[in-house]
Amino acid sequence: MRWITLITTLMLALPAGATLTSIDAADPGDNLITRDDVSGLDWLDTSVSAGWTYADVVAEATGLSIIDDGGWRAATGPEVCDVFAQTGLAPSPCPGATVSIPGPSALIAGALFGGSSYASGMYDDGNGTADLVGLGLVGVLAPSSVASVLNDVLDVDTVYVGTGTYLVRQMPEPATAAMMGLGLVGLTLMGRSRI
Repeated sequence: MRWITLITTLMLALPAGATLTSIDAADPGDNLITRDDVSGLDWLDTSVSAGWTYADVVAEATGLSIIDDGGWRAATGPEVCDVFAQTGLAPSPCPGATVSIPGPSALIAGALFGGSSYASGMYDDGNGTADLVGLGLVGVLAPSSVASVLNDVLDVDTVYVGTGTYLVRQMPEPATAAMMGLGLVGLTLMGRSRI
């Protein structure tokens, strides 16, 4: 009976508020994915796609299984603006401007980029310009934080040092995760009852 109560509680638990949380992608403790429960998107750390052109990343031609087989796609300008807005660093208009805010943004430094103080990524700006993409840049530069989201600024076939591609995918559905959790609990209980 205790297991049923625990499982029911876990299944019905709803997040208290919007959060950005780091989770592991492949290895324990790698914190390469930021889960955004507002948009329902997982964000892959830009360090994974750094060193590759935007064209190679979206064509899944990197040879990196985490990118090529993970259901990732390039983020759009509005998606980049939305996640920046959660940190208080969305420029206005977004995309299209740069903003500077006094003091470092703890969310940017701590959650969105795995503790890094600087990140930049390319995104699909949807402008139909086949050879140019957008750039989202965020940095914690004492004593302030800065963010830019700009369309049509980077070439799709150029590698930019320290710049990756913002990649997103839909978060797994809570029901799917709950069913997988129930299955694991069931297997564990079956294993214990046979001992």
